[in-house]
Amino acid sequence: MRNGAAAASVDQRRIGRLGRSLASIAASCGEAHEGLRIDLVTAEPAADQPGRWRLRRIPGIG
Repeated sequence: MRNGAAAASVDQRRIGRLGRSLASIAASCGEAHEGLRIDLVTAEPAADQPGRWRLRRIPGIG
């Protein structure tokens, strides 16, 4: 996954860990994990607006 500075730190190993965690949480609640997805939200300082943050959502990373 390479979609900018913040998102670049989320590699396939981390996505795999998140997916296993999601499946474990769903199982502990008695829910099927099929159909659930992981979205990534990043927050970075806005380069053109000091004191403001740029949020970015990347759906379905895992």
